Amino acid sequence: MGDTLLISVYSTSIPIIILFGLTALYFGFQENKLRSDANKSKTLDHFLAAHRTQPLSRIIYSFMSTSLGAWVVFTPASYSLTAGYLGLISYSISSGITIIIPGIFGPYIRSYSDSLSLNDFINNRFGKVAQYYVTLLCLFNMIIGLIAEFTAIGDLYEKIVGGNRIMIVVLIAVITSIYTAYGGLSVSIKTDQLQGIFVILLNIIFAIYMMTTFRLDTSIPLSDNLGANVIGYNSLVAMPLALSGSVVFSESFWQKAWAANNDSDLKKGSIYASILIIVIVFLFGFYGFIAAWAGYTVDDTNLALFAIFQNNKDSWILIIICNMAVIMNESAVDSYQMGIVSSISSCFFKSKPLWVTQLLVVLINVPIVFLSLENYGIINLFLSANLITCAASIPLLLGLNKKLERYYGTVNLIVSTILSIFFAALWGVLETGDFTAGINMVFYDCYCWKSFLICSLGSLLIALLIALIRYKFGFYHEDLEERLIKIESINREEKKKSGVQKSNKN
Repeated sequence: MGDTLLISVYSTSIPIIILFGLTALYFGFQENKLRSDANKSKTLDHFLAAHRTQPLSRIIYSFMSTSLGAWVVFTPASYSLTAGYLGLISYSISSGITIIIPGIFGPYIRSYSDSLSLNDFINNRFGKVAQYYVTLLCLFNMIIGLIAEFTAIGDLYEKIVGGNRIMIVVLIAVITSIYTAYGGLSVSIKTDQLQGIFVILLNIIFAIYMMTTFRLDTSIPLSDNLGANVIGYNSLVAMPLALSGSVVFSESFWQKAWAANNDSDLKKGSIYASILIIVIVFLFGFYGFIAAWAGYTVDDTNLALFAIFQNNKDSWILIIICNMAVIMNESAVDSYQMGIVSSISSCFFKSKPLWVTQLLVVLINVPIVFLSLENYGIINLFLSANLITCAASIPLLLGLNKKLERYYGTVNLIVSTILSIFFAALWGVLETGDFTAGINMVFYDCYCWKSFLICSLGSLLIALLIALIRYKFGFYHEDLEERLIKIESINREEKKKSGVQKSNKN
């Protein structure tokens, strides 16, 4: 079946990748023509934020497509082999429910229409230092996510299909960067809708196939690693905290807050998408779970889902899975590309021509593709980003509270994050009795509820303590309205100076 599968997968998936790319370019061409007819040129504002242009249906699919990459084929099934059914349930629910965060807080930050991204809003709210801090965390989080996506699709084609990981990774990187650079966020969201529909249809086909062909002997007892175990109980606390941090520091999700037509569509879109994500993540994890329960050999935990096909001659269903993974990967990759570029451009290149940002879309893929070829463990990659963003997310969201505005500034954000991460690392060292082993356990090996709880509660308490100290000693921070008035005044002065300079040249 090896050669047949290889030929079939490549002969179907490559045309699919190119077809989606061409479709996206067509969407971009149509949009540019409409804007040209309306005497509107494409601006950085529209390219990065697509302010209030996307209806509810696209927001739903875009949230879903941003969340569901090729990692879904590997990680939920892999995690269920060690965390059992409790881990599978907590992972799937956490994957979906956490994307409601932009739906809840999005209407507040999008009310300031001059902002192009989360870090741009942070600049308005806290200042430049806080903006750089949030930008670095967002980039760290999203770059790891993009590396994981390229790693996942590379693993699928190398270990399951028997092909070359470099070819498929480079092809997806090139195609997605071309149409994303051409069309921007609006086109990325339009392709998300198409990709989301295809993913749902292919999931339905796969679910029907499993129901009609797979039979589980339920008399087989669950092994300890599949039942309710320590890792599973850990996940009930660790997973919601970990994935919340991942969402908060991903510009890919916050972009929907600016793009949605209105606040209602944003909230509904995040809720409906969360339900779809919970179902899809659970199903992929469940397939790997029941394969292990049935006694199929799982030599590589990353490939747990594919244990079902050990004695299966139906190569067509594997082709379905591979094509579904390609579509999910393509949609997640272009979302990450837009998120990364939005974070960089709105922070460093806001006054530069649009072509600088478009070029950046292409260039960022080069180092990320190279790193993805190192074949890191996908779930391990996410752990380090999840822990750090977990520590930083509560202080950031707390800073959106208007009652705390006068006593809550950059110091609250940064100091609370650094100290809580330090205490989590210290706990790991004390727990293991060894510095290297402790750091490795906390940041790379184990989704431990204690380390995530230390990060989240620690950052919350430290941030509030700093706010209390500021209140006690009168160290006030400018409220947002005052800052916006000052920023607007500075912008007007700069425009006046620019106008005077132009007139003098003339």
